[in-house]
Amino acid sequence: MNTKLFITRPVMTTLVMLGLLFFGIASYATLPVSYLPTVDFAVIKVTATLPGARPTSTRKRSGTSFRSAGPFGVAGQDRYWA
Repeated sequence: MNTKLFITRPVMTTLVMLGLLFFGIASYATLPVSYLPTVDFAVIKVTATLPGARPTSTRKRSGTSFRSAGPFGVAGQDRYWA
């Protein structure tokens, strides 16, 4: 490569380097980077009906039986909502 051209023309050298720096930063900013993978959490929905029962008694009766049944065969389940 002809280094004499870059030594004798410092303004051109500076502009070329600034151009490369600008396009490098602009390209880096547009790169698609995923820090965390897409995760689909397992959801189990159970519907229980007790004809003639109030909502509070249905929740109490079904919630305790579901909690005692265990994690429903889903590995790593540690949360339960009733």
